[in-house]
Amino acid sequence: MAILGAAEAMIFVSGTASIIGAKSVYLADIERQTRQTIDNISLLLCARLLSDYDCYPTRTGLECVVCYTVYVKHRDDFAVVQSICESLLPARAIATYVEADICRNELLVEIEATAVMPG
Repeated sequence: MAILGAAEAMIFVSGTASIIGAKSVYLADIERQTRQTIDNISLLLCARLLSDYDCYPTRTGLECVVCYTVYVKHRDDFAVVQSICESLLPARAIATYVEADICRNELLVEIEATAVMPG
């Protein structure tokens, strides 16, 4: 997290995937993995969690995402992943999609995001 001053905070969410606790979930289901990954990002951008770091933005959540990078394991899954991301993340956010290996062999998608939250 980078605090840019009293006016806003910039939050960097590193590679996040379809993991709950320490367990990979929704194996072999690209749609559910993508939705769970975005849910995990949403949780990381919630006001309650940010307050643990003395960050009290006036607006929180996915609406604050300004850019994100999506790593997709299989090229055939790009259209599905892109459709879900575009439906759940802000239209104004800059998106990059990359075919790449994922942090765990059983996972199909990983997303990193940057959010700017007004103070």
